[in-house]
Amino acid sequence: MIDYPTLYLQKKHDHRIKAGHQWIFSNELKEVPRLDPGTVVDFIDAHGHFLARGYYNPHSLICGRVLTRNSHESIDRDFFSKRLKRAFEYRKFLYPGEESYRLVFSEADFLPGIIIDKYVDHLVFQVLTAGMELWKSTLVELASELLKPACIYERSDSANRAHEDLEKVQQCLSGTPDPNLCILQDGVRIKVNLQEGQKTGFFFDHRENRKSLASIVPGKEVLDLFCGTAPWTLYCTQYGATNVLGVDSSALAINLAKENAHLNKMESRCEFQVKDVFDALLELNKNRKKYDVVLCDPPAFAKSRTHRNSAIKGYLKLNQLALSLVKPGGYLVSSSCSQLVSRTEFRDILKESGVKSDKNLILTREGGQGPDHPILMQVPETEYLKCLTVKVENR
Repeated sequence: MIDYPTLYLQKKHDHRIKAGHQWIFSNELKEVPRLDPGTVVDFIDAHGHFLARGYYNPHSLICGRVLTRNSHESIDRDFFSKRLKRAFEYRKFLYPGEESYRLVFSEADFLPGIIIDKYVDHLVFQVLTAGMELWKSTLVELASELLKPACIYERSDSANRAHEDLEKVQQCLSGTPDPNLCILQDGVRIKVNLQEGQKTGFFFDHRENRKSLASIVPGKEVLDLFCGTAPWTLYCTQYGATNVLGVDSSALAINLAKENAHLNKMESRCEFQVKDVFDALLELNKNRKKYDVVLCDPPAFAKSRTHRNSAIKGYLKLNQLALSLVKPGGYLVSSSCSQLVSRTEFRDILKESGVKSDKNLILTREGGQGPDHPILMQVPETEYLKCLTVKVENR
């Protein structure tokens, strides 16, 4: 057994870790030692009792991340092999026969600091911490052995890496990315751009929410705000929407959205606009345009606590404008991926938007992230996605 360096927590600062959380903050430590970023250490309570084994980064506010609570478990290649296999087996259980999903979701899969998405025979790695940066090559080898992918691509270009004193990285780790890579989800074919698309190329997390549209969009006219590469639009069209207008500020995303509509032979019922969504909302309101269903899935408005208040104001404005475009008896499907805005707060935002719009809102469905983005209840930060479907009635 390796003799790992020991880091002591201050008195009364171990309750959260004992309850199952995986983060240790620098102000919880008795002292902040000078160890190399990513060093595996043992975290010990003020009475000298073992709490957990994890990795340490003196440059980060979240200075420690738990890997195991078993003092007899070494952090080595075999450890990561078992964790990766467990994550893979769980996805095969969730989605038998499926080829595309989130394979590893960081803390919720007990591999804090790394995200891996599977797109058919391509894997995309997103490494977020110095601790996982040190084990990246090992994880690439293990993933290659386990899944035998044609390509492993790295999209470690998240701004969060700066908190770990890491530079942004984007590179091919093995194989060559297929420029025509397509995934199949619920009968819809979607082209994915691993190199230039948002995050790792696609958002798997909304899958269950998109499927819920089957009951409300047949025969309806739909507005898809922040449509991206058009997964919501494609689902609506497949489920029988008469026509869908998708709006996004990214020309790159809209070009791929048009390709996706063509790929599914849906061009005749899909229209796309490259435009700032708030500008589009104001213009549609000015023209008194109304829709049976309005979809609103914006990017995260609150990426840090300093942005939380402005994010809440932004969500209020956005949903108020969106509600004004819904026909009486129609539906608004509104989402937030800002982890710092809670589910209760997002409900309140929609409720207040209804008050300001002089509308009655009937909550018909409350969704969140799909099961391949598991929520570890002891780590509330693993729950981030909210998706509310409300029926809109005049007062």
